[in-house]
Amino acid sequence: MTGNGSNRRLNGLWLAFSPDTPERQAMARFTEKYGYPLCEIHRSGGLLLVGPIDRTTRTDLPNPGRFPHSGGRSAR
Repeated sequence: MTGNGSNRRLNGLWLAFSPDTPERQAMARFTEKYGYPLCEIHRSGGLLLVGPIDRTTRTDLPNPGRFPHSGGRSAR
């Protein structure tokens, strides 16, 4: 499940941990926080990334293209 360390670009939102976090601990925390199992684990840029976070099931994340501090106005 761990990424191969390639420099491919990861799309979407990912939960980040320090690189010394055990993968099993990160997996358990992701499932606890988001209520579903993660799909991938990657070590990149000194981070352990788990996810991606499914934006369609989350109501507490900002709407893409909008600034959370702008009162809901579009970023355009």
